[in-house]
Amino acid sequence: MKWEGNRESDNVEDRRGDGGGLLGGRSIGIVTIVVALVGGWIFGINPLTILGLLSGGAPPAQVQQAPAHRPPADDRMASFVATVLADTEDV
Repeated sequence: MKWEGNRESDNVEDRRGDGGGLLGGRSIGIVTIVVALVGGWIFGINPLTILGLLSGGAPPAQVQQAPAHRPPADDRMASFVATVLADTEDV
């Protein structure tokens, strides 16, 4: 499929390098996740709160994200993603 030169969507936010992921990028194990899910089910607590406590953080507060920036014009990966998104928007 030829994708270069097609319309690109403006609905793309480049969040690469923001350190996102589950719990802000902190590393947790599968056992920790299972303990949080079981504990949440037993005690009726949000499992994300338990995960935050088990991984050494505070309970999750309201998340404030920095505004996303536009990807550079010469970034081929960002251009590909924007073109595929535009195609799905058109369909």
